[in-house]
Amino acid sequence: MKKLSTYFLSGLFLLTGILLSSVSTQAEELVTVKFITPTEGISAPARVSIEATGDEPERVFEADADGITYHLPAGREVWFEVFPDEEAGFFVSQWIMDGSPIAYSSYLTSYASEAYEGMTLEVEFEREDVFYTVEFEAPYGTMIRCVNRSADGGDTPVESGEKIAAASNLLFMISPETNPDGEVALKHWLINGRVCVDGSDEPITNNSIEFKLLEDVKVTAVLDDLSGVEAISNEGLYCLVSEAMLKVCNADGTVAVYDLLGKQLAARITENGEAIFSTSDFMPGIYIVRNNNISTKVIIR
Repeated sequence: MKKLSTYFLSGLFLLTGILLSSVSTQAEELVTVKFITPTEGISAPARVSIEATGDEPERVFEADADGITYHLPAGREVWFEVFPDEEAGFFVSQWIMDGSPIAYSSYLTSYASEAYEGMTLEVEFEREDVFYTVEFEAPYGTMIRCVNRSADGGDTPVESGEKIAAASNLLFMISPETNPDGEVALKHWLINGRVCVDGSDEPITNNSIEFKLLEDVKVTAVLDDLSGVEAISNEGLYCLVSEAMLKVCNADGTVAVYDLLGKQLAARITENGEAIFSTSDFMPGIYIVRNNNISTKVIIR
């Protein structure tokens, strides 16, 4: 019986050793990680540090080449550190993980992540004395507001045409001209004439957009084109009504919206024969649109 117990314990120890060996092997599985660092504006080579575990001390490598590739333990936390030449005015403008900028990463000189196969981490520098011009223009009937979220003292309003420090986080918000808290139907944002898309290459239709300033920019927005909406017409004046917008066409001068009691609720001066109102400014119901001596009833749902 004793001999049987000995065999059993020996087998158990052997099995445990195999399992521990397997776990150890899995923990040390190596994955390919690429670290892309600036070659100019540095005061010292970048570093890559692997966290210490158990009896194993921390391991540190110098990243003295742009785009060096490492083979690191899978799942282990790795610290990536850079040293911008601050005396020359250089600072971190952003970190980029697998091609996508990491939010609020400006000025961070180190970044930690668990290593995984194919991971690519890139860091970019800017200089303190670099400024870019910010311009923005709102579609008719709307307004765009901009704030600098990187400014000292919190969000600071930005006027169109201002010069802002490079790598600042800018937030743009669009709303009805008469209602800062309202929403508009947005088709997409344009930055320097390019459609702004998300990580899935889909146009961003949110009423706000935020990005890091890395060049002179002009920001505009394209509203919902109201295609497929049936027109309500009267003597040449016609209205297009959607869930988010009332668009009055073939108008001249001032277009006003009244309730059924005759109270004026909103007015717009036409531009190119059109006036646009946000339906978020009105409760669902029947309204009267009037331009000069022509009136038309519309239903806002």
